[in-house]
Amino acid sequence: MKTLRNTFALAAIIVSCATFVAALPRPANDPNAEYELISGGAQVGPKPTFVPVTRKPLIINTPPPTPANSKNFAFDPITKTWTLVKKDAPIPSEGTLIWNQSNDKWLTETARRV
Repeated sequence: MKTLRNTFALAAIIVSCATFVAALPRPANDPNAEYELISGGAQVGPKPTFVPVTRKPLIINTPPPTPANSKNFAFDPITKTWTLVKKDAPIPSEGTLIWNQSNDKWLTETARRV
């Protein structure tokens, strides 16, 4: 009889804990939680006003594709000089530093806007 009472008490505790965990609020920054709140302000017309609560999409600052007239330069660490890389030239070695004129201009303009 005592073990039956202990088993029942344990089952009641487990059920109440599961109910408590299920009732916890979901995080507000969950991107999948798209819902709307009804505004408590003045109502216009017979239907309630819906207020979106999802955040605006994030803007990722990536440079646009380089134009056809863009110039690439390669840096030679031995002579400390920059050399123009032509379009039909083979790709320099993996450790070579490449600078693209158009991307640099775009990054500079973006930095000024901020």
